[in-house]
Amino acid sequence: NSELLGETDLNVEQSKFNNGSLNEIKNMEFYIKSLIEITRSEKEAVIEKKQVNLVEFIDDIKNSANFISKNKKLTFKSKIKNIPEIIFVDEVALKRVINNIISNSVDYCMHNGEILLTVDSDDKNIQLIIEDSGKGFTKEEVRFATNQFFQGDKSRNSKNHYGMGLYISKKIMEKHNGNITLDNSRELGGARVILSLPM
Repeated sequence: NSELLGETDLNVEQSKFNNGSLNEIKNMEFYIKSLIEITRSEKEAVIEKKQVNLVEFIDDIKNSANFISKNKKLTFKSKIKNIPEIIFVDEVALKRVINNIISNSVDYCMHNGEILLTVDSDDKNIQLIIEDSGKGFTKEEVRFATNQFFQGDKSRNSKNHYGMGLYISKKIMEKHNGNITLDNSRELGGARVILSLPM
C-alpha cells in the first residue's frame, strides 16, 4: 500500500505520487468521518438545555483558546460586556461550536496573530463574536460557507475542512433558536463569526 511504498527506495516522481496518494487517502478518511458526523448531528443529536453560569462558561472557553493559541504564539483577548449571570443552553454543544470556530481562527492566523472573543447582550439576545487577524472570508464564503460541503478559498481551507465545521455549527445554533453570521473584522482584518442566542 502507499504507506509501505513510503518505506522503499523511490525516485523523486514516485515519491511525489506516493505522497499525493497518502494525502488523498487522508482527505477521503476525513470526508467519510465528516459524513458520519453530519448524519449523527442531524438525526441523533438532541439538544439538552440547562442553566449554565455564563462567567464560568466563558472562562472555560478562554482557557481552551489560550492553550491552543500558544504553539503559534497568538494573542487571545476577550471583551466581556453586559452579560447575564445564567443562560439556558446545551453547554457541551455550544462549547463545541465556539471551540471549532476558535480552532479555525488558530489554523488561519499567521504566527504572532490575534484572536478576539467579545460577549455582549441586550434585552433579547446574547452575542458571542470571534474575530481573528487571518486572511478573512471572501464574499462567496460570507454567503455560503455554512452550507454543507462548501469549499471556498483554499487559503482558508488548507486543512480540507469541507465546510463541515461551520455547517454543523449552524445546525447546533438553529437547535438553540439562534443563528450564525459570517463577515470580516474591521478591527483585526480577518474573519468575524457572530453567534446569536435568544435570552
